[in-house]
Amino acid sequence: MSPKITLVSVNSCEFPTPPLGIASIATYLVRKGVVDKKTVQILDLNLEKKILPKIKKFKPDIIGISSMTQFYPRAIKLAKKIKAQYKKLPVVIGGVHISTAPHSFSEAFDIGVIGEGEETFYELIRYFKKYGSFKNSKLRNIPGLVFKEEKNIIQASFRKLITPLDILPWPDWQLFSPYLSQYLKGRPLKKGEKPYKVGYIITSRGCPYRCAFCSTSVFWKKLRFHTPKYVVEQIEYLAKKFNIKRIVIQDDIFNFSKKRLKEIIIELDKRNLLGKVSFGASVRADYVDEEFCQIFKKMGGTSVFIGFESGSEKILKFLKNNTVVISDNKKAALLLNKHQLEIKGGIIFGSPGENLDDMKKSLQFMKWFSQLKYAARLSPYILTPFPGTKIWELALQKGLVSNDMENWGSLHLTPSEPFFLDKVDKASFRRIYKRAKDISHEITLSRYVRLKTGS
Repeated sequence: MSPKITLVSVNSCEFPTPPLGIASIATYLVRKGVVDKKTVQILDLNLEKKILPKIKKFKPDIIGISSMTQFYPRAIKLAKKIKAQYKKLPVVIGGVHISTAPHSFSEAFDIGVIGEGEETFYELIRYFKKYGSFKNSKLRNIPGLVFKEEKNIIQASFRKLITPLDILPWPDWQLFSPYLSQYLKGRPLKKGEKPYKVGYIITSRGCPYRCAFCSTSVFWKKLRFHTPKYVVEQIEYLAKKFNIKRIVIQDDIFNFSKKRLKEIIIELDKRNLLGKVSFGASVRADYVDEEFCQIFKKMGGTSVFIGFESGSEKILKFLKNNTVVISDNKKAALLLNKHQLEIKGGIIFGSPGENLDDMKKSLQFMKWFSQLKYAARLSPYILTPFPGTKIWELALQKGLVSNDMENWGSLHLTPSEPFFLDKVDKASFRRIYKRAKDISHEITLSRYVRLKTGS
């Protein structure tokens, strides 16, 4: 008999997007035969106001919670509420936070899953089916776990990365049935544009770069790709099953290989999908050239996101680990604008060593960007130290954070105060950051007017 599993995403965002990570785990468990669709429940705290009644009705044997760092306190709170009602119900924590900060493992949980969770969770379910519970003395034999023994945090060996990635089935969107209408809802802006459905896919895992602020490389370890055939089969599934017209590619960087993009186009054409689905993706500026723009447009690309990070050469080199310069960012933006591809981006304030002149250079970059016709969004963020990053280590050294801190919720992209202010006073920072938000709003408003009027 299959155990019943409830998987909960406690992460939150302005526009609801499906938790593809836990859906991938659930789909993998179904494919491996340790559970079936009827014994898996996915809950999204971003959309679900009352989680506990849903859990009570479903009566799961195991709870799994996925959490990013800023939502870790929410995960602990939920686990405690569950334990208060169901003392013997095992609660497993997974996601980016516990993977990059296993030292923060809380007694609210029974087990933590480190890194990608498909195979680890599969072994946990087999273990549970065999023993009927999670006995810590035997958990050491399962790679990729963290748990407590007599108040000591025990971390098992690391699990080997999943290769090739195509052995994983793509997420079964029918598992999202309670939330499908919210996940699929597009946001038409163009003059006369009809409502459309939007989907989300991941075509690779990882990033080879080590940007000072990003924990992605720590979580995924190594860059791995799904094959073009796998990618397009997933696109076809979404397009035909749910009538999806636009797909957001959630890879950290989508433009590593133009050869791969050409192969994706060939596969799209084989399935008569070319020109029938549009795409948005995140790209690296130094990989953007004339040929990429042409290929991406042919594929159906309409928008890209770039982490511009700073208008100061000094700060940009620090954040991007000397891999990108300002001229790369401007060249990429100009090329994308030339090819009428909408450009979205992010820019960071509050880096270590950043002075008033550096911040003003970022404002100048934002103003320059705002003049581009296809500038769509440029969001300002405050540098936040996330576990596993170079910035985290610097913050540790300065005593700004600690490995046993309780206020993990303060580690989000727009904290009330910057963590690093060694060169700028608070009043000056607030003034400049307010100006950055004003420029950002002007860019967004300008895009809205352009799309609504068709100009």
